[in-house]
Amino acid sequence: MPTCAICPERIVAGLAWPTDMVALTTHELSDAQLAEIASDLASGGSLIAIGSECLPRLRAHWVDAQPCASTRHRSVGDLSPAPDVVWWEAPCRALSVRPDRLRTYFGVDEMPRAEVIPLVEAVGSDGEACAYSALWIKHTAPSLVGGRYDGANLWLFAFDDPLAAAPVDEWQRVVNALVARATSGVAFARVRTGWALYRPGESVCVRLGIVNRSAQIASVRIELNVYAPDGKPAMSRSIRRCLNPGERIEAPWEFVCAGQEGLWRVRAGLYLEDRFTYGYEREAKGVFVERAECAFVVEGSRTGQTGRTGQTGRTGQTGRTGQTGRTGQT
Repeated sequence: MPTCAICPERIVAGLAWPTDMVALTTHELSDAQLAEIASDLASGGSLIAIGSECLPRLRAHWVDAQPCASTRHRSVGDLSPAPDVVWWEAPCRALSVRPDRLRTYFGVDEMPRAEVIPLVEAVGSDGEACAYSALWIKHTAPSLVGGRYDGANLWLFAFDDPLAAAPVDEWQRVVNALVARATSGVAFARVRTGWALYRPGESVCVRLGIVNRSAQIASVRIELNVYAPDGKPAMSRSIRRCLNPGERIEAPWEFVCAGQEGLWRVRAGLYLEDRFTYGYEREAKGVFVERAECAFVVEGSRTGQTGRTGQTGRTGQTGRTGQTGRTGQT
């Protein structure tokens, strides 16, 4: 899984890069190098792009940037593999993801299947986020039609002058964290609940998709935490799995839905462990890979109505359309 970086010359010269990583300066970036980067991404590689100058040349990867009036920034943090940074005021571009063509046809043109995760947001005069100055485009599955980019990562930092936004040592911390994430080989493919809406007493199923894209057997630990609408922890659990090279698995977790109405959050943390270590030492030496989350809403039962399966439905009938429940319907 090759990892490449495109940065201004001062960033390339000022940072200590891993020996197996290629760091290219924006001014010296040739068409042949861009073609090689595109090939690496298509095979599941990763790209770190620092600075807005190189972004127009990444349009083929659905990357777009527009002028942004805001100069204040803050790390989003929750799902970011990068460390929190106190960003200085600096001009930036507003990042977005859109096709590189005016019209894209389903089933004909290649369409990526990816999650877009904010890393840094630009803050307006009212203190609210008005744009994203850094994004993580995480490809979770092969692209449609072409079947490429499975596992590819694009980390984009759209600062006009990166060293005006943060000093060199902070950029070193960011790059080290992103390289560690790119070379780990394991990742969440998805974290989803079975339904978006539940009622008290129903069984919630969280489905955790995990993939091992490395060439070695991977031992992982998933730390799961459920948070009630008031923000207080409600329950937690750990799941351990071993994955063969190239294997995808699903690790479900079921629990009974509590009675408090509102938005419940499920947060999952993925850790890479040494499968030959046992006991507390195995957990203590686990390496954090990434974090993901999902949510569901709990709504109180309406008068005269009960559960979903084999019980009175939401409209006084069995099930939703005169059928028995959601599974095993007649």
